[in-house]
Amino acid sequence: EGRLLDRTLVVYGSNISDGNTHSHRDLPTLVAGGGGLGVRHGRHLRYPEGTPLMNLHLALCARAGAAIGRLGDSTGPLEGI
Repeated sequence: EGRLLDRTLVVYGSNISDGNTHSHRDLPTLVAGGGGLGVRHGRHLRYPEGTPLMNLHLALCARAGAAIGRLGDSTGPLEGI
């Protein structure tokens, strides 16, 4: 149903934001595709300090039809994805 990229989610980023301190805070992450899954694009979103990256992955899993309760250190799916 639809085009391939409408049903494809690509997440691109790094697990370290500062190589000197090995910090995993404020990670720049790009989400592409998923238009047919309801993912809205063309925005820059910033979430509160300390929001686990796994919350993004939990929200994307739900968009892809894999509704799971918890993933890693997630505290709940991100809103607004």
